[in-house]
Amino acid sequence: MPLITRIAAASSAAILLALAVPLSATAAIPPYTPPKPDTWVTTVHACSAVVTHGVPSGTFAATTPLQLAVTGASGAPTVAAFTASQVGATLLSDRAGGAQIRLEFGLAARGVYDVTLVQQGTQRVSYGVITLDNTCAAAAVDPPARPLATTGTTIDFQVVWGAAVAAGLGLALWAFTAFRSRRRRPRTSRTR
Repeated sequence: MPLITRIAAASSAAILLALAVPLSATAAIPPYTPPKPDTWVTTVHACSAVVTHGVPSGTFAATTPLQLAVTGASGAPTVAAFTASQVGATLLSDRAGGAQIRLEFGLAARGVYDVTLVQQGTQRVSYGVITLDNTCAAAAVDPPARPLATTGTTIDFQVVWGAAVAAGLGLALWAFTAFRSRRRRPRTSRTR
């Protein structure tokens, strides 16, 4: 087998290993699940609605500040005096580690809303999806945009840089051997 073919095969194998090994290693690791998550789904069929959700005890630490975030496709709900396309508020968990979420949706609200209540600095979370089938706002608002699917696969930038370095070294080695073989050819032709 010629030297150049062996070098090309070795650098190709190095590139494939640099990409395949981290991908296969991360594929075998199950995703991390946060402790005691609270997930819920609510569908409302009305022109205006008040949605309440009681977060179970033990989901959060006792009497801890919680960050509430609500994002949606159209008119946002109100939490106390807040109203916008994206709502954020601070709540307090009760003594048992639970909480009460109360959102008021007006006449313009329609579509899918994501509700997240998080204890800052931890993986303790309550996540809900509220679907409003509001016939009053149906004529005035476009349907909500669907988010892109998430595959869960990531490639670390060190793997990409490692593959680029391996490819660069392979290219440099190939150029070096090509240069040496050119230098050898004229010498062997002169001696004959």
